[in-house]
Amino acid sequence: METTTFAPNATNVTNPEFPAYMAFSMTIVCTVVFLIGLLGNALVPVILWTNKELRSSTNFFLLNLSLADILVLGVCMPPVIVEINNEPEVWLLGKFMCSLVPFIEMTVAHVSVLTIIAISVERYYVVTKPLRAGYTCTRMRALLIVGGVWFFGTLITCPLLVIAQFDPGKDSAPTCFTYVNTFWPSFYFTTVISLLYIIPLVMLIVIYCVISSHLVATPYSLQGRQSENSNLRARKQVVAMLAAVVVCFFLCLLPFRIFTLWIIFVKEADIQSLGFHTYYNILNFCRVMQYINSAINPVLYNLMSSKFRDAFSRALGITFGNKKIFRFTSHPNTFNTGSTGSSSLSKSKIVDPALGVTQLVPQPFITRYGRQGRYVCANKYFQRQSSTGSVLNSETSIKSSKTDELRILNDAQCLKDYDRV
Repeated sequence: METTTFAPNATNVTNPEFPAYMAFSMTIVCTVVFLIGLLGNALVPVILWTNKELRSSTNFFLLNLSLADILVLGVCMPPVIVEINNEPEVWLLGKFMCSLVPFIEMTVAHVSVLTIIAISVERYYVVTKPLRAGYTCTRMRALLIVGGVWFFGTLITCPLLVIAQFDPGKDSAPTCFTYVNTFWPSFYFTTVISLLYIIPLVMLIVIYCVISSHLVATPYSLQGRQSENSNLRARKQVVAMLAAVVVCFFLCLLPFRIFTLWIIFVKEADIQSLGFHTYYNILNFCRVMQYINSAINPVLYNLMSSKFRDAFSRALGITFGNKKIFRFTSHPNTFNTGSTGSSSLSKSKIVDPALGVTQLVPQPFITRYGRQGRYVCANKYFQRQSSTGSVLNSETSIKSSKTDELRILNDAQCLKDYDRV
């Protein structure tokens, strides 16, 4: 849908139509972005539902971002593909979609900004005031914030339902435009961009500078407990991932915001001077960047979070080399592998590569600590014990005491692996 009535006049072009390269490239790019974004964002609620350890307040906010992105991709991208493959300035989807598409686009943009602010403020408390964060940053409060975010985001976008105008075109083709050639629409877009883009950007820069300075001022302790250093590394990883989400969000929305302000403040003659092809190339680039923002977040989660990466791998059933990706069964204390279907493992084999022996971990230990993280900790602990010369066989494993189990769970290297984000 057009963002303004100041588009170059199509009557100045003989038989105006989108060039083949523009229609083809936009169709391919939009289709790829649509498929990647829909698949990636659809997996986020799946992995949060199947992995209880990922159900934190921060991840609830990320879930909200994913649902908002699915809404944009599902509602707004198909009309763009339809429009780019028809004549310019022709809207074939009716009056309802003429109002719905820009309304959804801006509502989701506002919801995303407010959600990112909520995530960043929560990270600020977690890093700088961890004791207060323990009772402040709860999942119930996160759900209430998400509800408030959608309420205010929708309320702020309501004027767009009046600004967007559909012309059925009795003597011409139907059109759909978002007018910015009068005072109030121009004032609305300028105010929204200032309040929900420029000011939040400055605010988030300050927040992440404070968080970064606090993390830098907390150096790794060479003589301290390794578990504390591991927790610090985990916090840094979370902050780095969220900072990447923030940077990508504002970079992807920047072209459209600049283009909108430029159209509002320059003269119509300057816009007409762009020419038909240049105007639509710029407009399509701004659109694509905005939709890329809705598809890129799951990619960032995989690149920068080991927990999300492992969860995505389990959801897709992917294996890496000889490493099997474990899937949880319906029973909380059992699990299976992608290569064994749904059969539960009552005993687990641990192979010592140095001594070439196979050891059996008894069922009581595995069932008591059935989660994958606990299993990995125990696995690595037994492997280290075997490599130092104390070879464990099935008889000594069965006689493992409660003290040994606690020592495994409190082992620094175990905590490092289990608490990794």
